[in-house]
Amino acid sequence: MGPHRARLLAFSVVVLASHVAVAQARQPGERYHDGVYVRLGAGVGFVRDSVKMSRDGINGFEQEGTVTGFGQANELAVGGALAPGLILAGGFFLNAAYGVKEDFGDLETRTKGGYAVATFGPLVDYYLHPERGLHLQLGFGLGVTSGVVPESMDEPSGASGYGVVFGVGHEWWIAKQWGMGALLRLQHVSAEDNIVTLLGPEFDAKHSALALGLMFTATLN
Repeated sequence: MGPHRARLLAFSVVVLASHVAVAQARQPGERYHDGVYVRLGAGVGFVRDSVKMSRDGINGFEQEGTVTGFGQANELAVGGALAPGLILAGGFFLNAAYGVKEDFGDLETRTKGGYAVATFGPLVDYYLHPERGLHLQLGFGLGVTSGVVPESMDEPSGASGYGVVFGVGHEWWIAKQWGMGALLRLQHVSAEDNIVTLLGPEFDAKHSALALGLMFTATLN
């Protein structure tokens, strides 16, 4: 055997031994994405809600506009692994903006101050390598937004419909079953708010909201 082949064989033996040592050092369920899953996330976010409002009657109108603002982003999900690296959970995904700006042209509008966009529903979180931290998440379910109404109306209530959530993140192991990292999340909610009286529909608002969040995450898995 020549010197080159001998060095190559020695290098292969060292690499194999290191992989065996790592596998022996990690016990089943440690630093491996399987089993129980709990995700907590908190950070900053931005909300932009495009709203089309209409009202029937003598003072009827139609008006389109936007509500925008910066604030917080939060996430809570609980579930478990269907297979190593493949997680199914139930989640709550929130963006809340404060000091929002309302732009509806000449129409004076109001909100309740803060403005929320949220989705409640199932979440699939997929780790590309079960022992590592890069992951993609997709969620959907009931979507809700805060309400916005003309100044002449009572306090806004809120709108409901459906929501879709997509995120990409990375985590680093800090303990045997705990990881911490960062997550970039995009949320879309399509919802409708309508007020109906005995005489028929009085007010209708169709919402199409986008919410972006950048969060620190802590995950038990």
